[in-house]
Amino acid sequence: MPVSTISPQGQVRIPGEVRKAAGLRVGQLVQLAVELASSRVRVRLRPRGKVTVPAEVRKAAHLDEGTLVEIQATTAGSISVRAIEWQPLEQPRRDQRSPDQAWFWTSAWLKGEEEASTQIRAGKVRSFVSDQDFLDSLIIRER
Repeated sequence: MPVSTISPQGQVRIPGEVRKAAGLRVGQLVQLAVELASSRVRVRLRPRGKVTVPAEVRKAAHLDEGTLVEIQATTAGSISVRAIEWQPLEQPRRDQRSPDQAWFWTSAWLKGEEEASTQIRAGKVRSFVSDQDFLDSLIIRER
Protein backbone atom coordinates (compact mmCIF):
# COMPACT_ATOMS: atom_id res chain seq x y z
CA MET A 1 0.00 0.00 0.00
CA PRO A 2 1.48 3.41 -0.94
CA VAL A 3 2.44 5.71 1.93
CA SER A 4 3.22 9.40 2.39
CA THR A 5 3.73 11.83 5.27
CA ILE A 6 1.86 14.94 6.37
CA SER A 7 3.82 18.15 5.72
CA PRO A 8 3.80 21.14 8.12
CA GLN A 9 1.13 22.74 5.90
CA GLY A 10 -1.03 19.60 5.94
CA GLN A 11 -0.08 18.52 2.45
CA VAL A 12 0.02 14.89 1.36
CA ARG A 13 1.57 13.66 -1.89
CA ILE A 14 -0.69 11.19 -3.66
CA PRO A 15 1.57 8.61 -5.36
CA GLY A 16 1.28 8.21 -9.13
CA GLU A 17 -0.16 4.69 -8.98
CA VAL A 18 -2.97 5.89 -6.70
CA ARG A 19 -3.67 8.91 -8.93
CA LYS A 20 -3.82 6.60 -11.94
CA ALA A 21 -6.08 4.04 -10.20
CA ALA A 22 -8.50 6.81 -9.17
CA GLY A 23 -8.31 8.52 -12.56
CA LEU A 24 -7.08 11.80 -11.05
CA ARG A 25 -5.71 14.76 -12.99
CA VAL A 26 -4.03 17.96 -11.79
CA GLY A 27 -6.64 20.62 -11.03
CA GLN A 28 -9.40 18.07 -10.49
CA LEU A 29 -11.51 18.11 -7.32
CA VAL A 30 -10.89 14.92 -5.36
CA GLN A 31 -13.13 13.27 -2.77
CA LEU A 32 -10.80 12.70 0.20
CA ALA A 33 -11.93 10.29 2.93
CA VAL A 34 -9.87 10.54 6.12
CA GLU A 35 -10.21 7.63 8.51
CA LEU A 36 -10.53 8.41 12.24
CA ALA A 37 -12.00 11.80 11.39
CA SER A 38 -15.07 10.22 9.77
CA SER A 39 -14.67 12.99 7.23
CA ARG A 40 -15.10 13.26 3.52
CA VAL A 41 -13.89 16.48 2.00
CA ARG A 42 -13.32 17.70 -1.53
CA VAL A 43 -9.83 18.99 -2.21
CA ARG A 44 -8.07 20.05 -5.40
CA LEU A 45 -5.23 17.91 -6.74
CA ARG A 46 -2.22 20.14 -7.33
CA PRO A 47 0.96 19.60 -9.33
CA ARG A 48 3.19 16.74 -8.17
CA GLY A 49 0.12 14.93 -6.84
CA LYS A 50 -0.30 17.06 -3.72
CA VAL A 51 -3.51 17.70 -1.80
CA THR A 52 -3.95 19.68 1.40
CA VAL A 53 -5.93 18.02 4.17
CA PRO A 54 -7.98 20.78 5.87
CA ALA A 55 -6.78 21.75 9.37
CA GLU A 56 -10.03 20.70 11.09
CA VAL A 57 -9.82 17.25 9.48
CA ARG A 58 -6.13 16.87 10.43
CA LYS A 59 -7.00 17.79 14.01
CA ALA A 60 -9.93 15.36 14.21
CA ALA A 61 -7.82 12.53 12.78
CA HIS A 62 -4.70 13.40 14.81
CA LEU A 63 -2.68 13.85 11.62
CA ASP A 64 0.28 15.90 12.80
CA GLU A 65 3.32 16.90 10.78
CA GLY A 66 5.34 13.81 9.93
CA THR A 67 2.50 11.34 10.52
CA LEU A 68 2.88 8.43 8.14
CA VAL A 69 -0.32 7.80 6.18
CA GLU A 70 -1.52 5.05 3.88
CA ILE A 71 -3.18 6.25 0.69
CA GLN A 72 -5.60 4.19 -1.35
CA ALA A 73 -7.79 4.78 -4.40
CA THR A 74 -11.35 3.85 -3.41
CA THR A 75 -13.39 4.82 -6.48
CA ALA A 76 -12.93 7.02 -9.53
CA GLY A 77 -12.05 10.49 -8.25
CA SER A 78 -11.89 9.32 -4.63
CA ILE A 79 -9.04 8.39 -2.29
CA SER A 80 -8.74 7.46 1.38
CA VAL A 81 -6.03 8.48 3.83
CA ARG A 82 -5.32 6.50 7.01
CA ALA A 83 -2.67 7.12 9.65
CA ILE A 84 -0.45 4.07 10.12
CA GLU A 85 2.13 5.42 12.54
CA TRP A 86 1.53 7.10 15.85
CA GLN A 87 4.15 8.96 17.83
CA PRO A 88 4.30 7.91 21.48
CA LEU A 89 3.73 10.60 24.07
CA GLU A 90 7.06 11.85 25.36
CA GLN A 91 7.13 12.67 29.03
CA PRO A 92 8.90 15.88 29.98
CA ARG A 93 11.48 15.75 32.73
CA ARG A 94 9.99 16.26 36.20
CA ASP A 95 11.52 19.74 36.49
CA GLN A 96 9.85 20.75 33.19
CA ARG A 97 6.34 19.67 34.19
CA SER A 98 3.83 22.27 35.21
CA PRO A 99 2.69 21.61 38.83
CA ASP A 100 -0.96 22.13 37.89
CA GLN A 101 -0.69 19.28 35.35
CA ALA A 102 0.92 16.69 37.61
CA TRP A 103 -2.27 14.58 37.43
CA PHE A 104 -1.65 14.00 33.73
CA TRP A 105 1.68 12.26 34.35
CA THR A 106 0.36 9.75 36.90
CA SER A 107 0.60 6.11 35.83
CA ALA A 108 -3.17 5.68 36.05
CA TRP A 109 -3.82 8.62 33.73
CA LEU A 110 -1.13 7.57 31.24
CA LYS A 111 -2.60 4.06 31.17
CA GLY A 112 -5.96 5.58 30.21
CA GLU A 113 -4.27 7.67 27.51
CA GLU A 114 -2.68 4.53 26.07
CA GLU A 115 -6.04 2.72 26.08
CA ALA A 116 -7.64 5.67 24.28
CA SER A 117 -4.82 5.71 21.71
CA THR A 118 -5.31 1.99 21.11
CA GLN A 119 -9.02 2.53 20.47
CA ILE A 120 -8.27 5.43 18.12
CA ARG A 121 -5.76 3.34 16.15
CA ALA A 122 -8.36 0.56 15.88
CA GLY A 123 -10.90 3.03 14.51
CA LYS A 124 -13.24 2.65 17.47
CA VAL A 125 -14.17 6.33 17.49
CA ARG A 126 -16.94 8.51 16.12
CA SER A 127 -16.85 12.15 15.11
CA PHE A 128 -19.82 14.49 15.17
CA VAL A 129 -20.57 17.55 13.09
CA SER A 130 -22.24 19.36 15.98
CA ASP A 131 -22.82 19.12 19.71
CA GLN A 132 -26.46 18.36 19.00
CA ASP A 133 -25.51 15.37 16.81
CA PHE A 134 -23.44 14.03 19.71
CA LEU A 135 -26.28 14.51 22.21
CA ASP A 136 -28.74 12.87 19.80
CA SER A 137 -26.44 9.82 19.56
CA LEU A 138 -26.54 9.45 23.35
CA ILE A 139 -30.32 9.59 23.41
CA ILE A 140 -30.53 6.93 20.68
CA ARG A 141 -28.16 4.65 22.63
CA GLU A 142 -30.32 4.86 25.76
CA ARG A 143 -33.40 3.51 24.00
